[in-house]
Amino acid sequence: MPISWSVDAKRHVILVKWHGIVTAGDLGNYFKTMLTDASARAICRCIADLRGAEIQLSGGDVQAVIRDVVRPLLGGRTWTSAIVADDAVAFGTSRQYEAYSQGFNRSAIFDDEVQALTWLLNDAASGPADP
Repeated sequence: MPISWSVDAKRHVILVKWHGIVTAGDLGNYFKTMLTDASARAICRCIADLRGAEIQLSGGDVQAVIRDVVRPLLGGRTWTSAIVADDAVAFGTSRQYEAYSQGFNRSAIFDDEVQALTWLLNDAASGPADP
């Protein structure tokens, strides 16, 4: 699977890694799987590492996945995302995600995984911020 994830229970963080070719179908399947997992829903914060992935997503793809999959599955909950991007495509996709997820997602984009994790742990130390 081009997007894999695991729960780091000790740090209360979901670790996400993109690799290989990533399409809209992959992104939708990832969110469907992760957002229906009870342990992931209890955490509501992730670090997503997009470095090295070949991203084949348009802005419309990102918008559709958020509209049709993410928002309905979150059901009003909020989310915090630290995104690690190392090239223009990954950064652009991350910015699109930020734009389309306004209202439920607090995020920041980094080029360094340690900085991303530090921000995530400090910014969201209190856990999920439900409305």
